[in-house]
Amino acid sequence: MNKFFKITFFSLVGFLITTNSFAQLSIKAELRPRAEFRNGYKALNDSVNDPAFFVSQRTRIIFNYSDKKFKIGISLQDIRVWGDFTSSSSTGVFGNRASTYLNQAWLELFLNKYSSLTIGRQYLIYDDQRLLAERNWNQNSLSYDALVYKFKKNTFIFDLGFSLNNQRENVFGNYYPPNIIKTLNFLYLKKQFSNLNISILGIASGYQKDGTTETIYLRATTGSYLEYKTEKLFVSASGYYQFGKNKTGMDVNAYLLSANAKYIIGKFKLGAGIDVASGKNELKTDSSYINKDQMFSVLYGGRHKFYGNMDYFSNLPVATSGGGLIDIFATLNYKLTSTTSLGLAYHFFALQNNVIDPTYTGQDTKALKKSLGSELDFNFSWTLSKIINLKGGYSFMLPTNSLEIIQGINPGKSNYSSWAWIMLTVKPKLL
Repeated sequence: MNKFFKITFFSLVGFLITTNSFAQLSIKAELRPRAEFRNGYKALNDSVNDPAFFVSQRTRIIFNYSDKKFKIGISLQDIRVWGDFTSSSSTGVFGNRASTYLNQAWLELFLNKYSSLTIGRQYLIYDDQRLLAERNWNQNSLSYDALVYKFKKNTFIFDLGFSLNNQRENVFGNYYPPNIIKTLNFLYLKKQFSNLNISILGIASGYQKDGTTETIYLRATTGSYLEYKTEKLFVSASGYYQFGKNKTGMDVNAYLLSANAKYIIGKFKLGAGIDVASGKNELKTDSSYINKDQMFSVLYGGRHKFYGNMDYFSNLPVATSGGGLIDIFATLNYKLTSTTSLGLAYHFFALQNNVIDPTYTGQDTKALKKSLGSELDFNFSWTLSKIINLKGGYSFMLPTNSLEIIQGINPGKSNYSSWAWIMLTVKPKLL
């Protein structure tokens, strides 16, 4: 535990324990070590690279304090790979990488019976986390510095969020790196009708124009999510359209469509679905088309949850050369006992649009074949107690020549690509 962590921890404990006895205080912890064997995770295996094996760990302490008029949530976390020391000697270790920081620090003010205002670093989790997500698979997860107004009455929800990001307290100017979202603002509406939930989400995400401090390019995302649930059946569908400007100032014209269904039969849960993220047709030469960005941006949404556990498509523009993605998938889960389950997922990946084959040497332009490959993900989950869970999995990718070419590997020259992991999560309640 480094000095910053110690000071913050004991200061918070001292402050919260001396507060009003009518309030409620809870202190929780989380330890999450995860071992991984990577031999083709995120990138195809070739004959040059050696496998990677390491253990990473997330350590959190979470404070929650509630009173009649407000709530406070503070989460400190340390993320590191075992052995990531920056300096050492034969007799001991002297330092390590800076990886301890605030994961969450928010204040929720209760305005009245139905509404509140949440200010600070917080999670933004909406619907199936397609566009705004916690992204909890990553050891660091993802939180947002934002102000969110929340209204909830019976089965109706209305949220309104604002954010404005800066790197420091500037004296002049408002420079921010052009590859990170400068401002993220959203409107969310949700209504429940018996077994059916319908929501509408509108997002204005802005990137600062490179070389300027005032110009912000705004991309608008709007769409709807539908969810139907019964005791055995789950069906969801969503559609989103994007327009406005991308981070370089180009006009945007993109879409995302998704459908998913799951059904429980005894101890089995069967699922199937399809995701379609639009991309650009590189065979088109019409100026009105090529001067627009056709690649859908999933913003801060989930990747690992949707596009296969091996994370080949966590960066869609790069992973598909801007051609967009079609993901057709099927899932099977089997509940061995009340505490143990097994899972299998199959993904068939394909380009949504035409991407020029850079290896073709003929006179005419030729597009890559759209099929990218198949991925299989095996996993298990074992709940040892209320606070201890053990999970693990094994995945492999069977790529096509098109995926090899996109990743810069000669067709047919990639080796067997696989990935294995095991993760222990312990979440004790300290107070």
